Amino acid sequence: MIIVVKQRESSFRKRYLLCLEALVDKATMMQKAKVKAGSYAGDLISNLHDEIFSYSLNLKHDYLSYYTDEYCEFFVYARKRFLFKKEVANALAEVFDKCAAILLFEPSYYFLEDEYGVDFLGRILELENRI
Repeated sequence: MIIVVKQRESSFRKRYLLCLEALVDKATMMQKAKVKAGSYAGDLISNLHDEIFSYSLNLKHDYLSYYTDEYCEFFVYARKRFLFKKEVANALAEVFDKCAAILLFEPSYYFLEDEYGVDFLGRILELENRI
């Protein structure tokens, strides 16, 4: 599941909450994107993989490792720590147990900012639902 959230109401920049049932390795992501290693597109997808899986904040891991004592449940953590709207926090709390990771991804590539980018991420990460 992909949830699109704005950084601030006045901002055009978007962040994505990627709810993953399983982590995707680089080779699988490149295969899904239909690119070859060493090509320009291959390097782009390789860098995108690193950006998603190495530089994004894993909210599930963060909550379980550091915040379970401070926040009684994941919903409260999402609302208070990140100021997500109730609908977003509810959606995250519903899938919390089913997900291997919930990543807060802030794309640096412009092509990920529009509808195409969301659909592209859904295809290469094998995500179906979008909120």
